[in-house]
Amino acid sequence: MQSGRWLLLSVTAMWASAAVASAAPPLPLAGPDLSLEVVTPERSSEKGRTDRPSPSGATLVLNSLSEEERSKLAESLHSLAAAAARKRNPFYVAIDDTEEHAAAQKLFAETAPAFTAAAALSRGRWFSAEGDLAVQVVKTCSPGSRCMPLLSQGPGDGFEQRIRFLAWPVGYAVILRTAENDVVQVAGVLRADPASSQIALVLTGAELHSLRKGPALSSVLKSAARLAKKLPGSALVETLESIGRAASAGDEVPWLKLPRNTVLVVPRLGALATSNRFVDEINSRLQAVRAKVEWLSSPRKWPPTLPPVVPTAGRPRPRTP
Repeated sequence: MQSGRWLLLSVTAMWASAAVASAAPPLPLAGPDLSLEVVTPERSSEKGRTDRPSPSGATLVLNSLSEEERSKLAESLHSLAAAAARKRNPFYVAIDDTEEHAAAQKLFAETAPAFTAAAALSRGRWFSAEGDLAVQVVKTCSPGSRCMPLLSQGPGDGFEQRIRFLAWPVGYAVILRTAENDVVQVAGVLRADPASSQIALVLTGAELHSLRKGPALSSVLKSAARLAKKLPGSALVETLESIGRAASAGDEVPWLKLPRNTVLVVPRLGALATSNRFVDEINSRLQAVRAKVEWLSSPRKWPPTLPPVVPTAGRPRPRTP
């Protein structure tokens, strides 16, 4: 009887040890199964995207704005329209164009970084200045092409750094994952105070493909379309027209399929040289988030095994890259 008890305990201990050993290696973070495919420009054109006008990125820009920022954009459009209307009034004698220029410059400063990033992202294919390489995001790479995962845990070797720099809207982006119920909260924290940010775009998986509705959207679209007609020859006309057409623009990045519970954070073009600051800003902003957040991809390395989330003062802190 005693020997039988010891045999049972021994078998139980062996089973427990085997279970612990088999569970020891942590599984890699799962994420979007997409790759950066590197080919010659000729092969890229053969496999190219569907033939259609180059998207402006206006849908992505508007989706990246919080409702508060959309309202501010509507106010900027209104101020610029008022200045333009006064200038067209035959009874209005302008001493100078300071007011109109100030309104135009303010609008340009507010939208230029986001539009630069959105236009580059929606292009979907990026070419080297030398003309020897083309990079695109694909689900399955072609035979003979060089591939690397879209998700990155750091800059990689010299060739990978070059490829990710060419495809900077995705190659230098941060991709986060959280519970689907927390996506709006995470995105909202990252969208705060865009004027002083290293961040150009913040888009959830759902916002990549269709225009997000909201109380200020109609005012923005109508004001932009009207204003474009009042400012012929202005440098802002193309931007205004693209905003006015955003409701009918359709999917601007059909090739970039990310889960709904992910958030894509694209840096400003000027932030590529300071990617550490870009990553630090995201991490700092996430300190205010109560949700659990996983870093799926980042231009800066972090430990392969992330530390557990530790609650601080009743609020969990995000994992740090």
